[in-house]
Amino acid sequence: MVKKDKHYMRITLGIVNNAPEIYDFLFEYLPKILKSMHYEDVFVEIERLESLDAIYTNLNYDKGEIQRIFREFVKSHHLHTKASLNAERDKTTITAHLPVKNLGPLFEDYNVLFDLFFTDVVVKTNDLMIDMMDAFNNSFLVIGPKEKLDEFAKKLKKMVKSAAECKYVDHKEAKTKTRKKI
Repeated sequence: MVKKDKHYMRITLGIVNNAPEIYDFLFEYLPKILKSMHYEDVFVEIERLESLDAIYTNLNYDKGEIQRIFREFVKSHHLHTKASLNAERDKTTITAHLPVKNLGPLFEDYNVLFDLFFTDVVVKTNDLMIDMMDAFNNSFLVIGPKEKLDEFAKKLKKMVKSAAECKYVDHKEAKTKTRKKI
């Protein structure tokens, strides 16, 4: 991706059925949008912000059992792991190249087992990057060429059930505080 073609769009979703619509985005909208934009494969990286133990997961098991469940999850989704060690605890980053159609099931299983939003989730194509670094606020960042960002926003607009806001955060539109609502 050429640097001059790289733009940043923050997308903020609303609440649907008393839940942040970001869940629907990850499980349903994102795979459909990427498929409709003719992406077949993506690179996914899930970096845990906390260690995998009973305090930071919704599993009521000891650390050894949680690690075993984690290994089975990784194996069943054909993922790769890399340790992220620090002085206090061990964390694990998960990576994979996988078909777009496998994104929804991967995120649903991860959410059920390990509390999805204690993580930093990144999905990359050859020219787009979707960064869920602000999922706690029901928003995410999409990075790529302006034409692709506009196409992504237009397709998302057709799927969302709540009010959503798309806002460029890197050029004239951001500087003049012009907002593009979808």
